[in-house]
Amino acid sequence: MNFLIEDTPDGKRYFVTMEMQDIEDGSTTEVIMEELGGIKSLERRFGKEDPVGKAREYAENLTEEEWNEREYYTIKFSTERELLDDDKQLTYNVGYLFLRYTYLILELDKVCAEIKEELHLNFDLNDILSNILYTRIIYPDSPESFVKKQEYFFEHNEHSEEEIVKALEVLGSEAQSDRIRLHIKDRLLKLFGYGKDDTYYYENAGFAFFLTWYDELGVKETASKTSDTYLIRRMGIYTGKDSIPIIYTITEGTLSKEDTLKELDNDLGFSPKGIIECNKTEPLAYDKRFGTRTRTELRKVSPDIDSCIGKMDMDTVVRSHFTVAFLSLIIKRFVEYRMKNVENELLPKKVTETLQEMNLLYINDDFFLGSYRRSRITDALHDGYGFYTDYNILKKETMEKIISDMENNR
Repeated sequence: MNFLIEDTPDGKRYFVTMEMQDIEDGSTTEVIMEELGGIKSLERRFGKEDPVGKAREYAENLTEEEWNEREYYTIKFSTERELLDDDKQLTYNVGYLFLRYTYLILELDKVCAEIKEELHLNFDLNDILSNILYTRIIYPDSPESFVKKQEYFFEHNEHSEEEIVKALEVLGSEAQSDRIRLHIKDRLLKLFGYGKDDTYYYENAGFAFFLTWYDELGVKETASKTSDTYLIRRMGIYTGKDSIPIIYTITEGTLSKEDTLKELDNDLGFSPKGIIECNKTEPLAYDKRFGTRTRTELRKVSPDIDSCIGKMDMDTVVRSHFTVAFLSLIIKRFVEYRMKNVENELLPKKVTETLQEMNLLYINDDFFLGSYRRSRITDALHDGYGFYTDYNILKKETMEKIISDMENNR
């Protein structure tokens, strides 16, 4: 086989070719046997050290016999003769896998397992929390709960409403919300190597929670904004230089900024050498790459929490809301951090849209068809996390291996 390089408007493209001879006139034609893609594809396949040289070596050493031994699959469809299977799901989202990998890197599965064991829970806290986070990030504007949306994911389990309420009560308890909050802080400090000599960005925001209940007919009622039936809470946040929120604290709305800072320093375990305060008019202005979404993100109420408000006390609702909102914000920022080579101020919105659109089409029990547009963002996601779903055809066993490898390579 031969190695061919072509210049295109999008850069150089690389091919494996072979000379074919016409049996009638004896003329030869260079036929493309395999398109290797651009330089990014070569780096993915052959490594970042001399990928072009290794691709050339691969092409020149490939024999016709080896080529013919490759796997090819023929999938037959019957035009307008076979109906779709009744109630058969045909589309599966795989964008959540990047969130799943981040969730594992943060070791949230481990802290959930510890909580489950200590409290003797009879439901899967880890599965419920992770899926609430995935659906909140990928489908931020959907009124549907994760129970419905998680059905689109390549892997999902079913949970009763009672289990969801119990899980949110655990996440909203003072002891467990603090446990998760401090676990995340310790994990992020370790991952990013932050310490007391680093500069942190401080933001302080107030939130009003209006009491909500259900009447005897199950109709949702909310207290008047002019009444005194609401809670005021103040949140202080420290964010690291990589735009990853590290720690937050929730205090009474009447506490001063100084009191909030003291609580943050106490939870952080030290007083930072440098603090840059981000005010309301220009919050997190240092973050020119991603822009500021802290308040917007933290004010979004997950449908799952909203539907359970009438079944939990308000303090539990507030803590469970901030636990879910803060973890979602961290995971989103972490994903963006892993995509360092994409410089785009609209990246946050585009990432969410891209994750939504990254679907596979079910063909049969063994194969899936790639059903999304490959782009710089999908390339950056795959390169940032080291696994790839952007192929025309994917075996089910390949997807299962990607998922199992996450456990070992976190």
